[in-house]
Amino acid sequence: MKKLVCFLTCVIVCFFAQSCANQTKFSTNVFCFNTSVRIEVYSKPLSNELDKQIHDLLLTLDEQLSLSKDNCVSSFNNAGKNQPVQFSDVAFSLLKKAVSYNELTGGLFDVTVYPLVSLWGLDNRYPVESFTPPNSDAIQQALSFVGCEYIELNEQDKTVTKLNSNVKIDFGGMAKGYAVQLVKELLLNNGYLDGYINVGGSSLHILSLKNQNNYLGVRHPRNTSSAILNLHSNVINGKSVSTSGDYNRYYEFDGNRYSHLINPLTGAPSNTGVISATILGEDACLLDALSTALFFIEHDPVDTNSSPLVSFAKNLCENYSNFSVVIVYQKGEHKQIITNRTLTDFTLFDQTYSVISIN
Repeated sequence: MKKLVCFLTCVIVCFFAQSCANQTKFSTNVFCFNTSVRIEVYSKPLSNELDKQIHDLLLTLDEQLSLSKDNCVSSFNNAGKNQPVQFSDVAFSLLKKAVSYNELTGGLFDVTVYPLVSLWGLDNRYPVESFTPPNSDAIQQALSFVGCEYIELNEQDKTVTKLNSNVKIDFGGMAKGYAVQLVKELLLNNGYLDGYINVGGSSLHILSLKNQNNYLGVRHPRNTSSAILNLHSNVINGKSVSTSGDYNRYYEFDGNRYSHLINPLTGAPSNTGVISATILGEDACLLDALSTALFFIEHDPVDTNSSPLVSFAKNLCENYSNFSVVIVYQKGEHKQIITNRTLTDFTLFDQTYSVISIN
């Protein structure tokens, strides 16, 4: 038997699929959301009609949700206070999800965070030529424009109104997961049962796996050329995956690292010690939001029983069926992997990290 190893081009998560030599791959690629999207299946060829449907779906999502396009998002961001803006069905549905995720995370995921993202030079100008952290006054001013309470949704008319003229939204924290969810449904409805969907390497769905040697490698946050651990097939089979990491986009200034993950409650980049958060479950869009929110929750590496991060992760696993959480924490002398999976579910490569069970 010949071993076939398939590498996904990705930023945060790498997926290695092993199969028999007679397994044929059928794939299609799309560039949208400023990243590459790859769909690969094995059971049967992608029909020309389905391939077109996938391309049309992804390009339409990009057109309707991107900040850089002439759409309802940019119209809303440019609108004044109390001016209703007509949203497309897709954008309105996604904004409703964003508001619910904001409530679920206690404000740690916020679709209105864009003023802070822009302030820190992490918008479409990234990287800025000369980075200097903004001062506290500028952060406080931008914070006064952030909050889902500043947007008003009209379900009947599908309009959205800002209650503060400086409020701006950005679907970047959930659009990829939403795309994964829709493509997954399209493939399953057309009888494609094995393969994967990879949007930018941080949002994926893995269809049913026939080969039990498949595994998912979670990239090492401090040695990004390798994986910190591999999740085994029993964990990843049929699951969507979202990973957030502090190494995707960041600035360094006076020896400090400022990641692209901005806390919408404090206005500053995450500094909790969480450097990577991976969640597996059913709803890729929800996973995107939650993997971001985990970065902003404090953790006590000594008394883990009283850790807010551990409590939040436990609640997620209890409230959502088939959830898996893998959080990489590093601060000072403490290096931990916080997970609800057992040691038989993954292979840890960096033994300098201790494993904290949240079961």
